[in-house]
Amino acid sequence: MPARFVLEFEVTPGKEEDVIRAYAALRARLEQGVAGLLGHQLCQSIDEPRRFIITSEWEDVAASASWDRSAEHDALVEPIRACFERAGSAKYEVRDGVTARRSVTNT
Repeated sequence: MPARFVLEFEVTPGKEEDVIRAYAALRARLEQGVAGLLGHQLCQSIDEPRRFIITSEWEDVAASASWDRSAEHDALVEPIRACFERAGSAKYEVRDGVTARRSVTNT
């Protein structure tokens, strides 16, 4: 069953652009393909620009866990984590929904 991972975080003041740059490096790697990855996004709050979420959708929880435990993942997300003032995460099973086929990149 597909799984969705949600990471919500607030960054230290002035670190917003650092997060966007660090995510671009992560995205470049993800675009090369990661087993089981269906989608991945960085979103920034319109009302509170220091707040972000990263969402990823996976074929299953095992695929997500495999990537999360990899040294490559750790190296790519460390520059993002370095910007955190606070963070929290959750995993969900996707039970129902609709997916539109399009890509969004805003650099």
